[in-house]
Amino acid sequence: FNVTENPFVASQYVLQAWGALGGWGLAWMRLVPLIYGLATWVLLRLLLVTFGPELDTARAAWALLVAYLLWWLPYGMTLRPEPLIVLLAAATLLLTELARRRHSVGVFAAATTTAALAMTVSPSGLVAAAPLVLALPWLSVWWRARPASARLTAVLLVGATGSALVLVGCADATLGDV
Repeated sequence: FNVTENPFVASQYVLQAWGALGGWGLAWMRLVPLIYGLATWVLLRLLLVTFGPELDTARAAWALLVAYLLWWLPYGMTLRPEPLIVLLAAATLLLTELARRRHSVGVFAAATTTAALAMTVSPSGLVAAAPLVLALPWLSVWWRARPASARLTAVLLVGATGSALVLVGCADATLGDV
């Protein structure tokens, strides 16, 4: 009863900005999940390419397309927050894989940002952090091979990017809401 939804407001911010841009008609508002869906497909297709030639085949691309459409057509064209969570989870997965392949903590920090933003959409956005957990073995190898100054920098960088959750989720909240 009259309780704010902070910090789970990111999808509402997007829909509010979109509605202010072009109106509140149903067809106009349904463009948002359509854009989410197309962007997610692009990210998933890029993920196939990053896994290399063993998966970047026509058969794998068609299998991915069919599986994605089977999910997206019945569930993805909604104004609920889940399509945005899926988009951010796909971005996190792609960025985590790129970080692992390039041995780049900077790209891993970008993946941490997208996972944190997914958590500002809904509590189920926590699933976007799963690729980060799967990257921990690579990160521990990277950690042991670096000097203490690089480790400290990496901790500060990942901590700062993870704090995007607070900035987006509590941007317009009162101190009592936070």
